[in-house]
Amino acid sequence: MKPFAVALFTLSLVAVAPAQAAKQFDIEVMTQNQFLGADLNPLLAAAASGDPDALAAALGATLARMAANNFPVRASALAEQICDKQPHVVGLQEVFRFEINGISGPPAPAPFVDQLVETLAAIDDDCGNYVVAASLKNVDVAQAVPDFGTIGFIDRDVVLVRNDVSFAPVPFSGQVCAPTESGVPGLDASGCHFQALVPLPAAFGGSILRGYVGVDAVVGGVTHRVVNTHLEVQRPDGSDFSSVFQALQAAELIQVLGGFPAFPGTRLILLGDINSSPDDPIIPQPIQPPPFPLPPPFDTIIIPPYTQLVLAGLTDIWPLRPGNPPGYTCCHDEDLSLTGVEHDERIDVIFSQIAPTKVKANVLGGKDEDRVLGLLPSDHCTVTGELDF
Repeated sequence: MKPFAVALFTLSLVAVAPAQAAKQFDIEVMTQNQFLGADLNPLLAAAASGDPDALAAALGATLARMAANNFPVRASALAEQICDKQPHVVGLQEVFRFEINGISGPPAPAPFVDQLVETLAAIDDDCGNYVVAASLKNVDVAQAVPDFGTIGFIDRDVVLVRNDVSFAPVPFSGQVCAPTESGVPGLDASGCHFQALVPLPAAFGGSILRGYVGVDAVVGGVTHRVVNTHLEVQRPDGSDFSSVFQALQAAELIQVLGGFPAFPGTRLILLGDINSSPDDPIIPQPIQPPPFPLPPPFDTIIIPPYTQLVLAGLTDIWPLRPGNPPGYTCCHDEDLSLTGVEHDERIDVIFSQIAPTKVKANVLGGKDEDRVLGLLPSDHCTVTGELDF
């Protein structure tokens, strides 16, 4: 991992919109974590144990939960949110493809589906006016499991754009990048992986890839650089120290955003699931000896991603909306049929480099009336925001 030359308390992003602009432009964006359908932590723990019987049992339970959470049904509700709001740009996280023996979708049984294919089909059935603009492939795992076959899953971060909006994938460079999974012939590779990554169990090998992907979308004659990200889960191993991974990812992302050339008239918007809320505390370090050298200031404190982004000069749009609702977006139990489960964190966010003069923002998909066949659309709520500058 290369060191991050970052001073978070003094860092500010270069303004990229002319201060004298008199005309007001607006853009509507959405962030939607689609949820793979089950909590993978028990499966990863079983894989780490090296016990094949434990792995088979955990895999069976995971697949059963995913099948019960029925993504094709949920896709219709997620697509309805998009089609009803008609945002210019949509950032999707946890867009999975599940395979058995290399097959995804019919004739493969549930839950072996491609969530991107299901989402696009549901959008086509509802409004039919969105295209895949950019997509980053993250985790790509295939594992032979006795009595099951070869099980594979791929995680992607995807950007959809309304088909009346001109766009181009953001040309990220100088990072550890991976090919896109857009399905659009000729689309340039877009998106990058973070360098600070949580290792996967030895049974799978590699790391839990996470990153960012974006588009330059022209709305109202103004180019909006919309970047979609999904940061590492907070405390995945139950310790404070594990939060350092998401903190390092946030620091890297801030460097990348601050390094963009200052194109006149461009506005920068960051959205996604950052797995960090305004309530997250700064954690003293070291909690335990780190497995690798940490750059300042993370050798003494862990600054959570939300706080880093605010210190970097980005504006969280939610507090700018009228009223004072908490805007909680996460997280429902993995059993999406359960009722009475309250969301209690706001980790799905929309940030703007330039503070909007007016904001309309909503949280969608967390109420009983949003259920389809008894299922909530996701364990996260969707966040949509209209930004006037």
